[in-house]
Amino acid sequence: PHNDYVLENELVTAVFDRISGCLTSFVDKQTGTEYIDPSRPVSLSVITMQRLGTSAWNIGKYLKAEPMVNPVHIERLSGGDLRQSFTATYKWGMSSMKVTPMLVAGEKAIRFNVNADWSEVSSETVPLLVFDVPFSFATDKYLMDVPAGAVYRQPRHNDLPGLQYCAAIRDDGSALALVTDSKYGYRANEDHFGVSLINTSTNPDPYPDRGQHIVNMALAISQDNAMVLENTAREFNHCTQAVSNNSHPGSLPLGLSFLDFQAESSVLSSVLPTEETGTIHVRFYETCGKDDTVVLKLAKAPVSAVSVDLFGKEQET
Repeated sequence: PHNDYVLENELVTAVFDRISGCLTSFVDKQTGTEYIDPSRPVSLSVITMQRLGTSAWNIGKYLKAEPMVNPVHIERLSGGDLRQSFTATYKWGMSSMKVTPMLVAGEKAIRFNVNADWSEVSSETVPLLVFDVPFSFATDKYLMDVPAGAVYRQPRHNDLPGLQYCAAIRDDGSALALVTDSKYGYRANEDHFGVSLINTSTNPDPYPDRGQHIVNMALAISQDNAMVLENTAREFNHCTQAVSNNSHPGSLPLGLSFLDFQAESSVLSSVLPTEETGTIHVRFYETCGKDDTVVLKLAKAPVSAVSVDLFGKEQET
């Protein structure tokens, strides 16, 4: 029997329509909350835009939306305890798009890998490929990360910038967040949000973005908390890297961290070594607009520590 595709772990259950391959249900098993409206599935969509006012820097006026709900084929890839996934292939015009949803054990998030072979050009109108997420609740409050912080935004009929995520906030304090690894133009209005993936503008390049595009995203159940959302986005975009090596002697312990960062509402931004002065600049910022205590623990005691500004100039404390 060809039933709906169900990806489930100990935290969430995600249901994808057996015909369209689109997400129709996303339930938090701990609270029983449903985050997706089954009558409006999550899908790729091609937007036809007005050419006037559209460029590589400007998203134009929307004229028509065509959700990708008619796949060429769907192939189940894996269904084990650690990871479950399948791939749906769609076609639009001269282009093809493969979408691979994936659920990993221990995560409250569905990962999406989009592999688009894009061959479109603009004529009287401009095609725009987006990832569209309608949800089941009403909200007029969205949280997006910006340089050194986060900002709440109201619904708008145009793209707004976010470094890593856009989160729709529920009245109960939970949030549905869309995290991306390489896209930053989020549109949030009318109980849905999405992100622009490929803009086929004609200005200044008449044939832009043709070829293969690989984008990784995650749809995560989270909280109305900028620190939690920042950590969720960073865990997705900066996962642990395994580096192989050979057998060799050494004096360091098997487990050692160069730097440990502890805080209630602050996050680590960057660690910058400076060869000229032999110093290390550690940058961090507070996310929730309140006083916070930050503790830095180094593997070895530093010779000294001073406060500096963003230009590295020492500040009086």
